[in-house]
Amino acid sequence: MDPKAISISDYHYDLPEARIALHPLPERDASKLLVWKGEGFVDSHYRDIADWLPPGAQMVFNDTRVT
Repeated sequence: MDPKAISISDYHYDLPEARIALHPLPERDASKLLVWKGEGFVDSHYRDIADWLPPGAQMVFNDTRVT
């Protein structure tokens, strides 16, 4: 799947309420991280994010809260 071919309409799906995070994990760096690698996605964890960032990468943080 080519990420350039992804459309906003691809993001419409049913999400059971039980799967929506209401509180952060006790160990915040244990949060799941979905990484695009070459031809597909890889499941990882936030604590490993440095392993996935290329040299010179910039990060943008979202500080919104779940209410």
